[in-house]
Amino acid sequence: MKIALLAIGAACLLAIPLLAARKGYDIVVAAADSPDKSRADYICDGVDDQVEINEALSALPNVGGMLLLKREKYIIRNKIIIPKSNITIMGEEGTVLEMASDFVTEMWYNEMMYVENLNNIIIENLNFVCKKSIFESMAIYFIKISNSTIRNCTFRDTVSSGIMIDEGIYDLIEKNSFSNCKTCIAVQSITQAESNYINIIGNSFSDSGRSITLTGDRNMVLGNISNNAGYYYLKVAETKISGNTIMNSSYHGIIHYKARYTWIPNYMHNIIENNTISGCNGDGIFFDGGVLNTVRNNIITNNTGYGINLSSMICEINEVYGNTLTGNIMGAINDEGNANTVYGNT
Repeated sequence: MKIALLAIGAACLLAIPLLAARKGYDIVVAAADSPDKSRADYICDGVDDQVEINEALSALPNVGGMLLLKREKYIIRNKIIIPKSNITIMGEEGTVLEMASDFVTEMWYNEMMYVENLNNIIIENLNFVCKKSIFESMAIYFIKISNSTIRNCTFRDTVSSGIMIDEGIYDLIEKNSFSNCKTCIAVQSITQAESNYINIIGNSFSDSGRSITLTGDRNMVLGNISNNAGYYYLKVAETKISGNTIMNSSYHGIIHYKARYTWIPNYMHNIIENNTISGCNGDGIFFDGGVLNTVRNNIITNNTGYGINLSSMICEINEVYGNTLTGNIMGAINDEGNANTVYGNT
C-alpha cells in the first residue's frame, strides 16, 4: 500500500510542471506566426488580430484571469478592450502588438488597448508598435483605473502617448521602455478629478518629445532615465521626484508648473532630489510657480539655461539646498520669487 501511494504521489509531482505549463494561464492566444500553437485556445490569422484577443478576454471568468499572448506579431486594426477587472495580459519574449496601417480611427485618440472603470489590471511583457501615420496614435489608454500595473513593455512610434492615464489611482508604471513617442507617459485628468498615487519607476525614455507629463497628488517618479526624450512636466502636490537621470532634453529638464488654477500657487510640498540633469536646451529645473517645495542634492550641469530657475513671484517659501550646479550657461540659480531659502549649493 505504501509503495502504491508513493508511486501515485510521485506521478502527481511529475504531473505538476506539465499542468502548470498549461494552467498557469486561463487562456492562451497564438499569433499567426507563433512557432508553437499547440496549446493555444485562440489562433490569430494576422488580420484584425484584436478580434481573437477580444474574444479571449471576454471568455475569461467574471472574476478575471490571466491571458497569455504567445510570441511573434499581432496585427491590431481596432481597439483591444479589457472588459472586466482582475485581468492580467502577459506576453512572451518577442510578443509584438503592431498597429495596422489602416487602423480604424476616431475623432480624438486612437489607442491599441483601452481600459475604463476597472481595477487590478496587469499588462506585462508586451511590445507595442504604433504608426506615425495614424492620427493621435496611442498604445494604452487607462480611464479611471485603480491598483493596476504596466510593466516590462516597450512602446514606440506614437503620435500621442505611449501610456495615457486619466483619473487613475494607485497605479504603477514600471520598467518600461519608450522611443519615438510624442509623449511617453501622460498622467492627467478629464474632469476636475486628478490622478493620485501614481508610481512611475525605473522606465527609460529615448528620442521622444516629452518623457512624462504628470498631474495629481502624492505620486512618485523614481529612477527613470531620459536621453534626448524631452522634459518632465509636473502639475503635482506632495510628490517625490527622485533618482532620475535626464540628459539632452530639447527644452528644460524638469518643469514645475505654477498652479492648478492660474494664479493660485497650490502645487506644493513636492520633493525634487538626487536627480542628475545635464545637456538640456534650457534650465535644469524650471519653476513657473509653487510653494513649500524642496529641491535638494541634485546634480545639474551643462545646460543652456540656469541650473535652477525660480522664475516668477509665485515661487514662494521653497527650499533649495545641497545641489551641484556647474557649467550652466545662464548661471547656477535664478530666484525671482518670494521668501525662498537658497543655501549650500555649489
